[in-house]
Amino acid sequence: MQRYSSNSQSIDDPSTPVGDQSFVGVNEFDAPENIPPGQVQNAVNVNFSSQDAITRGGFACLPELGADPFADSWYPIAAANNNQWQCVAYGGGVFVALANNGTNDQVMSSPDGTIWTVTATGATNGIWGQNCICYGNGKFVAVSRTTNNAMYSVDGYNWTESGVSSVGPWRAVAFGNGRFVAVSNLGKTRYSTDAITWTNPGQIGGDASLNWFAVTYGTDSSGIGKFVAINRPDTSVYAKSAVSTDNGLTWIVYSTASLGPYINVPGIIFGNGLFIHTGAGSLSFNGRIQTSPDGITWTLRSAPDKIYSGITFGNGLFVSVCVSGEIVSSSDGITWTLDTVLEPDSQWLGVAFGENIFVAVASYALVSPYSQIAVYSPNSIQASGIYTDPNDLGSQWIMLVSRFSIGFFSFGRNGRTVSLDG
Repeated sequence: MQRYSSNSQSIDDPSTPVGDQSFVGVNEFDAPENIPPGQVQNAVNVNFSSQDAITRGGFACLPELGADPFADSWYPIAAANNNQWQCVAYGGGVFVALANNGTNDQVMSSPDGTIWTVTATGATNGIWGQNCICYGNGKFVAVSRTTNNAMYSVDGYNWTESGVSSVGPWRAVAFGNGRFVAVSNLGKTRYSTDAITWTNPGQIGGDASLNWFAVTYGTDSSGIGKFVAINRPDTSVYAKSAVSTDNGLTWIVYSTASLGPYINVPGIIFGNGLFIHTGAGSLSFNGRIQTSPDGITWTLRSAPDKIYSGITFGNGLFVSVCVSGEIVSSSDGITWTLDTVLEPDSQWLGVAFGENIFVAVASYALVSPYSQIAVYSPNSIQASGIYTDPNDLGSQWIMLVSRFSIGFFSFGRNGRTVSLDG
């Protein structure tokens, strides 16, 4: 095990015969094997006593796992069929994914993200897009981008059709403050409290020229709840955000920090006090992630240059999937890390969090059978080992490592779990 002194960044000599030598790390303070990278300074920094499992130096380094010890922690799951799965949502103990093709088999549901069942749609074989489903007020609600219809379900398995409007296509829907809000092309929007009766409040910002592709709900630092929508610019203009603080009745349009044209469907999520918008421009991918505390003022963040699609937030982590199979994540929305690569070229489009796992869906399957689902558990045990207290060489502690914490446990003693975020 690599160790750090209790008051500085210096490293104990790895050749010193203390502890379990199989865990001795390399002589680099910022070694890439650190779990997770760049968080050495945040590890606990106190002595390891014989009665309380606090690490001496406080940080575990497992060089035999390689530079990215969690790269393989997403694992493939077979979809219920090989439809082109576009989006996924979680609520009421169920994951629900929707496809943009198929005949009466465009919905699949799962209680745990691993075993999926095809269910019949309540709407007439619509095309369901990347941001077209949400959960709130005890029901799933989805809007179609071709049939101008919506459908809802209280259990994720049985669906009922409801008409949003005679005009479409509908691109996205979100729930907040007791209301569902749908957005679409040409500035259109609708809202509903029950997903059955929908109200037309007029065009977003009174502008029929903007096509809105994503929407979410969040609360800014002043405690003001608001819906925030994102458009998809088709020319070299800045993407727009639209903000409604009266439950989708009126909207004000603002410019973001991301320049178009976009080559993909943008995403948006609220978490940890921030609105996060993902997108991609047309030149060399130009992957873009930007943040805003209020949906009005946006800051472009440094992120891997990928084509971002779906984004979600859960367990203190933002996760976005990329069309070419990459997963990027961030604990603060500002610093982003390329975590792993799923099945490449399968067009990963949607991601959701629930049941303490992340679930991603893809449009195509390149590996049989239907490998269009990927699942990741941030709290699963990724590594384990035996640790011997250098101050008590007769002791043995079991060390269990997950992405966010390291646990030390010994029979008859007080265990200790150390957060890697500090």
